[in-house]
Amino acid sequence: MITKKTVFYGLGLVLLAGMLFFFNPVASHAQGMGIIVSYVYNCGGCGGAISGATVICIYHGESCITDRGYCMQMVSAGTHRLRFSHPDFWNKEKTVTVGAGQTVNVDVCLNKR
Repeated sequence: MITKKTVFYGLGLVLLAGMLFFFNPVASHAQGMGIIVSYVYNCGGCGGAISGATVICIYHGESCITDRGYCMQMVSAGTHRLRFSHPDFWNKEKTVTVGAGQTVNVDVCLNKR
């Protein structure tokens, strides 16, 4: 008998398999992809993480929104210009270079408006 639990379990396995392939460094290397992990935090005060900030690759349009300061994007290998923004903070831009199969960490602090 197929139940909702069985369907959700099956969908979960399919999603997990897809994520493992998508974020697999070997597969990423073969496809000329890399990963950017951004951490966005407040320059002032105690320097806490900023949730809800947008990180966008200006030339390619890929974007993510931070959760507890972090977000992750899979991008093509090469140089990317990133824009970090949040309504309560001044925008900042940074250029990063990502190699195939490489994970690049980018820490950025934003100043309060």
